[in-house]
Amino acid sequence: MTNKSAFNTIKIILSFLLIIFSSYSKGQEIKKIPKGHTIKDKFLKPLTINKYQESSVSKNALYLVNKSIVSTDRLKLIPKDSIVSVKIIKRDTVIKGFEYDTQIIVNLIGYKKK
Repeated sequence: MTNKSAFNTIKIILSFLLIIFSSYSKGQEIKKIPKGHTIKDKFLKPLTINKYQESSVSKNALYLVNKSIVSTDRLKLIPKDSIVSVKIIKRDTVIKGFEYDTQIIVNLIGYKKK
């Protein structure tokens, strides 16, 4: 019988320690958002670019919209709601005698891949 009571005592002590340690966990804290602010305010900070930074898009990029080559000016005219997907391939490519270091492939709504 002493073994059984010792086992029960150990069980009680371990349960007590588990309760204590679980209450002191370093889990995530929930912070309240101040009035007049939204969650977007916290994550969408304005992007500041100084004159020493360059664009992340290469100046020598090939833009393909539905498998047709377009210029950057034409690409900017496409409404964002009509874009289904954008794929970026970073490798050297030669098309029609011109060398490009990046391909940006844009698929629009209603375009079916073949």
